[in-house]
Amino acid sequence: MYQGKKPPKTGESSWLFYGGAAVFYSVRQISEQEAPSALPLVQLKYPEMTAEAWKDRMRALCDHGGGVAAVQCERGYFYGILLFEPVEAPDGGRVLTITDIVSVKLTGQENVRALMLEWGDQHARELDCERINIQLS
Repeated sequence: MYQGKKPPKTGESSWLFYGGAAVFYSVRQISEQEAPSALPLVQLKYPEMTAEAWKDRMRALCDHGGGVAAVQCERGYFYGILLFEPVEAPDGGRVLTITDIVSVKLTGQENVRALMLEWGDQHARELDCERINIQLS
């Protein structure tokens, strides 16, 4: 799991320790303009996803207050991504729905996923969401 002093806040940078090496990273929401850089990770899960379809998906998420969060190293490469969208629950509360968690094996996949989920937990609080719904496929 996370090996730093505390979970990263939205956009906060820290260190990820993997295989005896320390890698500087940040966990943050990426912009629509950065979406093409995340396409290779998306295609690990959805090989048929085209650049245009990915842009459309990203735009639809952003239009509903959601987006894509990424773990990014100091060189600019994405280690992992997750898609999120806040939705209104039938009981009137807000729920942060997290889907399509993708990370690359060579980076210590379990560490990257833990970081993304910790980011999701923090982001849910920032959005006043009472719950998180993680959809795994």
